Amino acid sequence: MGRPKKLIDERALKEIERMASLGMSQPDICLVLGISESTLLRRKKDQVGVLHALKKGRAEGLQKVAGALMKAAMSGSVAAGIFILKAQYGWKETSRTELTGAKGRAIKHEHQNIRDLSENQLEEIAGLPVATNEALKNRLEN
Repeated sequence: MGRPKKLIDERALKEIERMASLGMSQPDICLVLGISESTLLRRKKDQVGVLHALKKGRAEGLQKVAGALMKAAMSGSVAAGIFILKAQYGWKETSRTELTGAKGRAIKHEHQNIRDLSENQLEEIAGLPVATNEALKNRLEN
């Protein structure tokens, strides 16, 4: 015969709801309650009220935070307003630039392997003097 089930009583259900409303993780809730995460997982599946307490607590916490954020936005907090618009209403701070060639056609460009460029071409691209192999040998020898 196995161990008896460790059921979660009404007092613990209220505590689960309270901790979830504060944003505590389920592993931390288990630590406070003195139960294992596997026990909580089993009780969520087979004990009425455990999953509900977690969900309700999380929703209540979200309601408080969202309400405070909305209050801050309505009181003139630009940062809070921007956050709400981005998170809830799909606002984005992106810009899109499209470049086209003559008459809206594609821009012509050439691909060239960098290994095929001369030292002078590389110097021109980089805007920096490029040491020649001979100059590098001289530096290493001195």
